[in-house]
Amino acid sequence: MFNSWELCISVQEKTFRFAVCRFNKKKKRIEVSKAFQLNVSEEFDISKDPDGEAIVGLIRNTLKENHIKIKKYNLCISDKDVITRVIKLPKMELKNLKSFMKQSIVQYFPIKSSDYFFDFKIQSIHEDDEKGYYNLFLVALPKSTIEYFSNILLKCGIKPKVINIYSDVVFNLFSKCIDKDIAVLDISYNHSEFIILDSDSIFINSVINYSLPNGKNIANEEAYLKGLREEDLGEDFETAFETLGNYIEFFSSRHQGRAIGEIYFIGEGSKLNMISLFEKNLLVPIKDGSELFNDKIVTFAMNPSMKEKFYPERYYSCFGLIAGGFEK
Repeated sequence: MFNSWELCISVQEKTFRFAVCRFNKKKKRIEVSKAFQLNVSEEFDISKDPDGEAIVGLIRNTLKENHIKIKKYNLCISDKDVITRVIKLPKMELKNLKSFMKQSIVQYFPIKSSDYFFDFKIQSIHEDDEKGYYNLFLVALPKSTIEYFSNILLKCGIKPKVINIYSDVVFNLFSKCIDKDIAVLDISYNHSEFIILDSDSIFINSVINYSLPNGKNIANEEAYLKGLREEDLGEDFETAFETLGNYIEFFSSRHQGRAIGEIYFIGEGSKLNMISLFEKNLLVPIKDGSELFNDKIVTFAMNPSMKEKFYPERYYSCFGLIAGGFEK
């Protein structure tokens, strides 16, 4: 039996991505009928438009142009102000863990707690010794961020079903399809976000302060991205590259020398024609993230004109919102 079509939205600064998709339980794949992107111009400054009224108009028009009638959505947020932590706690009764985290989670974040929503999930339970421990993933999400985007979308006539963060939904997608230690790097025009998956858990999640140069009036974006050379990527690229290498070395040092198996590039960065340079310096195989999901994300229901412009690796943060049915 088919699941119903769902509207999944991913937002990263001023880039909104929309996907109408569903998970086919029988065939274990995600089916996509529509996927489109809205890039909000720099002229829409939040300081001048704190309620996002101008952006509301843009989103309304985008939804109308693409004939979106679904009134509830799943939302993924990638934001520099989202804070995550991975911690270990001694194993205890689940009800005691929930009570402890409710009272104590704010202690793991050096922030003003009244400005944030907090949550956690159990990534794994280890029972290697008599005591055992929980591996927990903690998140602090600014209330202002949630309120800003949810209010904008509410004014567009749609209401939230699920709100999640980038690292968790991308982990949800990749961890269901691969059984090894990997890194996933999303390089975009806004910022870059990086996660390391320690098999069944998130080991590191970090936003890297690097964005791709955004060419103006690009006729062929794929050709533009493939044509970028190292000198075109700006001075901050080398620093971002070193940060990536440091995270990979840190993973190895915490795992008795165990190495990352592969790095998957997604987002606009997956089209960079510099894979050999990355591999040579990091000594880790690098792949275009789309390779992993060729037979798991299908577009037979998408119209031909939209399909021509569809880059699935840019929508993984949408697909991860409904990827729970995948199995390794």
